[in-house]
Amino acid sequence: MEIFTGVDERSAGFAALGLALGTGRPVVVVCTSGTALLNLGPAVAEAFYLRLPLVILSADRPTGYEGQQRGQVIRQDGALAHHVRASHRWAPDEPKWDLTSSEKLFKQALTTATIECGPVHINIPLDEPLYDIEEQGLFRSVHSSHNEDKSPYSPPLLTPVPVELQNEILHVLAQGKKIWFLAGMASPDEGVQAILKDIENLGKSCLWREDLANLKVGLPVRDEWFRTSPVDPPELLISWGGPLVSKHLLLFLHRNPRFKHWRIDPRGDEIDTYSRLDGVWQASPQFALKNIKKIFCDFLLEHPSATGLEVTGFASDESFSAPKPSVMKSENAVLDFDMLMRDRYHNLPFSDLLALSVVLPFLKNKRVHLGNSSLLRKFLSLPWDKDQIKSIHCNRGTSGIEGSISTAIGEAWAHPDDSVWILNGDLATAYDAGAWLLEPRPSVKMVILNNGGGDIFRQLPGASIQPECETLFATPRSMDWSPWCQGYGLPHRLTTDLNSLQDGLKWLADLVGTGVLEIKTSPFWNRQSEFILCERIEPTCKD
Repeated sequence: MEIFTGVDERSAGFAALGLALGTGRPVVVVCTSGTALLNLGPAVAEAFYLRLPLVILSADRPTGYEGQQRGQVIRQDGALAHHVRASHRWAPDEPKWDLTSSEKLFKQALTTATIECGPVHINIPLDEPLYDIEEQGLFRSVHSSHNEDKSPYSPPLLTPVPVELQNEILHVLAQGKKIWFLAGMASPDEGVQAILKDIENLGKSCLWREDLANLKVGLPVRDEWFRTSPVDPPELLISWGGPLVSKHLLLFLHRNPRFKHWRIDPRGDEIDTYSRLDGVWQASPQFALKNIKKIFCDFLLEHPSATGLEVTGFASDESFSAPKPSVMKSENAVLDFDMLMRDRYHNLPFSDLLALSVVLPFLKNKRVHLGNSSLLRKFLSLPWDKDQIKSIHCNRGTSGIEGSISTAIGEAWAHPDDSVWILNGDLATAYDAGAWLLEPRPSVKMVILNNGGGDIFRQLPGASIQPECETLFATPRSMDWSPWCQGYGLPHRLTTDLNSLQDGLKWLADLVGTGVLEIKTSPFWNRQSEFILCERIEPTCKD
């Protein structure tokens, strides 16, 4: 068993989240009583919506202490109830309990966190003496809010293809219409990757994915492209994974009620993001996509004229390596759009967007953690292939700015041999200062985009025109990051132009251990860069 420590519970919670992200296994977070538990709240909520397994053990004071002016006493039972898969109370005030009962409770919590993909809370009331106690008998009684009729030990449900979905796929294929696959945020999965490559090679569908989906197949979602290009919706949309960042793809799907939408979800949750949900298939993405691939292949075996490819003798459960058919007009348009955007980057002044385009080549074979809001959107808009990045993560479960550094440190603990880079904003960095008190400190590289506040509000049309935008929304803070980094023992370098940025990135890449590269940009030139990129774009496709 490995033990990591932190001073700030908020940072400790997010570090545990990063460790669970990196290992795929449950991670236990332990805290003292009182508000310490509430400080874990943001990380627990993030884990709940990212479906990551955490087990929270919170110390508490004995029953009857609440409201009696006792120190470090709040109402802890159920404090996290809305964002956990189960809540338990270990009850030492009962007459008897033994070690077997205790082990059963913890095994149940670990199993629930794994199978149901989310956090589990165990509240543990303790009485004096807390130290130098002799080993005594253990109480047997356990109180639990978990539904006892639903066994946490049941394996995930892998149901066959729903008949309605199978019929819909066959109907769309027979009509020669479009099927879209839409991959949301997820960790890298080579099994899913291989199956999607086979499906794509069959030429009867289009796969869309954001960079946070960590796939190296399909078309990248470019928010600006969906805003400016007229494209027809699919006949059938099959989606899975976490949330999307693209606002204009979401609006596009909201505004087109004609298509049918099926979601693949391991828990069977009815997540209707686009107000257009016809069904949920409870299965893992790999299991579901393998079965969908079989439907595609069986159809093409029965209707070889539907593709123009020779498929006789092909077994539907084997890898398929046919020549890829011509891409659709919309796919060509996305590639053309990226080429247009790349040309425009050459005309950008020194800004966040230009800086990120210079940082991108240094992220090859790295694990990358992104801060939220404007930095994430700017990174996703970069019109270059990001396939050589080992993995990309951002805390998008609840889209908060906190915990980005701590999460990266947690994943660095899980992958000590990999290089982890953090791209973060100035406010988010200050907000997660407790991350640098986590021990042991792994080797991570951090790039701070210091644009003087919450730049996302300067981009929003409604917020940016308000007179209080700077003081109440962007909330700029004048910070000298050099002594700040020195106080935490972090080597620091400041860059203010293209030449110093290129030198600084080489310095950071060659640095042994942890370091911070600060990129200072101007809100004015950030807006000018956005205007250059968003200059009138002629529609390029209509399917």
